[in-house]
Amino acid sequence: LSVAVDDKGKKRKAQGGQRVLYTTHHPCWDGKNRHNLPDELPFAFDSIAAAIQSRTQALPASAPIPDSVTQIPHVMKESLEKILDETPSSEPLVQEAPFDDFSGLPKTLVQLMQENEVSTFEIQQAVSQKGYYPIDTPVQNYDPGFIDGVLVAAWPQVFSIIMGNRDLPFDK
Repeated sequence: LSVAVDDKGKKRKAQGGQRVLYTTHHPCWDGKNRHNLPDELPFAFDSIAAAIQSRTQALPASAPIPDSVTQIPHVMKESLEKILDETPSSEPLVQEAPFDDFSGLPKTLVQLMQENEVSTFEIQQAVSQKGYYPIDTPVQNYDPGFIDGVLVAAWPQVFSIIMGNRDLPFDK
C-alpha cells in the first residue's frame, strides 16, 4: 500500500508490508495497462489472471509443443516456436569472433599479439587500467613511442596484465 505523505499527494511511501503492482507510468516505475486494470493492485496472480487468460485465449493456435515445454507461458511458447522455425537445423549456431583491426599497427606489436592471441581490446583494457589512455582510444591512435617503448619493450608485463583480466576458471 502506498500512502501520501504530503498535502498534495505527490510524495508517497510504502506502508503495511503488502506488495503492490502499479499499472500506470510514474517517475519511480514503468507501468503499462492495456486491460483497463486499476492503477494499483495487490501483487498476486489473481489480480491479473483475467487479463492473462483473455490474452492467451485470443492467440491463434500454433504448431504442437513438446511436453517438455508445457510449463512455459503461452506467449513464450510462441516465441520459442518462432525461433525453432527460423533456425536452420543443418547449420550449427556458432558465434564468430569480432574482427580485430591490426591496420596501422607496427609489425612487431601485431606479431606479439597474434602469437599470444591478444585482441586490440585487451591491449586497450590493460593500457587503460594503468592510466595511459582511455579505454575507448584505438591502439592505432597511441603514440608510436608508447607502442615501441611500453607495449613492445615491456610485452611480458603487458601480457601478464592481459592474462589477469581474462576470465579463465579452469586456470585457477
